Amino acid sequence: MLSCSPGIKHEYCCTVVQIGECFPIEGADRIQKTLVNGMSMVISKDIKPGDIMIYAANETALNPDFLRVNNLYGISDYTMNANRSEVEKLLESDHEKAKALCGFFTPQNRVKMLKLKGTYSFGFLFGTEALANWYPKVRAYDFSSHIGEDFDTVDGVLFVKAYTPPLKRPSGSTGNSGRTFDKRERFNCMIDGNFQLHYDSQQLQRSMARISPTDIVTVSVKIHGTSAIYGRVECRIPKRLPIYSRLWNSIAKFLKLSDKHRIPDFTLGQDNVYASRTVLKNKYTDLKNPKNTTTSDIWGYYNDLLAKHLPDNTIIYGEIFGYDRGSSTCIQKNYDYGLPVGHSRFMPYRIVRITDGKFIEWEVQEVFQWTMKMIETYPDLQGVLYPIQIVYHGKLTDRYPEIAVDDHWHEKVLEAMKADKKCFGMETNEVLCKNKVPREGVCIRIDNDSRPENFKLKCAKFLSKESKDIDAGEVDIEMQEAGYGV
Repeated sequence: MLSCSPGIKHEYCCTVVQIGECFPIEGADRIQKTLVNGMSMVISKDIKPGDIMIYAANETALNPDFLRVNNLYGISDYTMNANRSEVEKLLESDHEKAKALCGFFTPQNRVKMLKLKGTYSFGFLFGTEALANWYPKVRAYDFSSHIGEDFDTVDGVLFVKAYTPPLKRPSGSTGNSGRTFDKRERFNCMIDGNFQLHYDSQQLQRSMARISPTDIVTVSVKIHGTSAIYGRVECRIPKRLPIYSRLWNSIAKFLKLSDKHRIPDFTLGQDNVYASRTVLKNKYTDLKNPKNTTTSDIWGYYNDLLAKHLPDNTIIYGEIFGYDRGSSTCIQKNYDYGLPVGHSRFMPYRIVRITDGKFIEWEVQEVFQWTMKMIETYPDLQGVLYPIQIVYHGKLTDRYPEIAVDDHWHEKVLEAMKADKKCFGMETNEVLCKNKVPREGVCIRIDNDSRPENFKLKCAKFLSKESKDIDAGEVDIEMQEAGYGV
């Protein structure tokens, strides 16, 4: 009955959870704190350890009918609730009582981070009965047998999705906004499987069990910029056919003959491919300046600088940060990373080599060494590349020897990492920036992992800032690339 849509990012799902230990909040009579998926949650004191509930993460949007039938819209939007008539009768005589009959959601249906009595609350918890109010069939569902499972649909009906903000304006000029783009036919030459966009980093809170006490990990600073990918891989290189060959291909196409009957109009060879996190940029050209096919945006600018230095069968993943090219506006608002106005850098954080059709991941240390070698070898890459900032390499048991390796080791180490100002700079201002902004967080990779993954641990102060920026309609660069708000 509860299921995940194909390709859904699990951080935007709901999860069946069982409440664990609860902790008092100083100065609070009606609320308390618990941990869900390693994240702090403020809950009612009526909730007890062992209760089975549903957890919705920050920056998700819940089904509006669910919010309506459970009267979860705020007093300003009470007409959207099922009890609107009851609320309306009370409004003139007892506003506070009327308010108590409503929730706190807005018409955007968004789950957002809150701070109550000095305690961060990362998400929204609700009982299974609330889900049944919306979809009565779930009353017969045995939630106790599905603790820890994610879902975004209920019996095929969409219940939760990633929140798409109604963005008002870009924080900088980087991206496609304001330009006219169209597809470039030549990058029909891409060969399926030869180029991969970046995998999504998993939240460490949800993935801490993947790390064992004996694992050697590399922890690096998470830079707040925009993702970029540069590669040189095997492609179909277009070639000009004689007129009679082109004529035959036209006839074959008209007759709907299979490809084996057509004359190939390409050869196989290495070619340059580049992308943002979600968009293959070679597919686009700037129609206002059609001859300029690579420098129409900041991704293309760095491609021009890096393309000639890329080895065959290699893909470089990294982050562009600092200022938009030639602009006084930062790529991410106020995150200057100590650079002069108008300047930016590209930091490689992942390198993949393609060997015999297999993608071979480099270790983080190897990525650092490659970057340093490129800077030292090629003068034109000085002031272009920036080495990944590694802050720890080793076992987490060596970093936190005071934490006993027992059944709760993962939970305790996670809490220690979240508070580690000395080594990781958590919950501090970003020391690499001149502007006063919180560090985004850190990234963690397990060395020599058979299943290469990157885990992210974001600072609560950063998430709070991010939530406020979304409230204000600020455009995140990658949201802008995905087409939000434009």
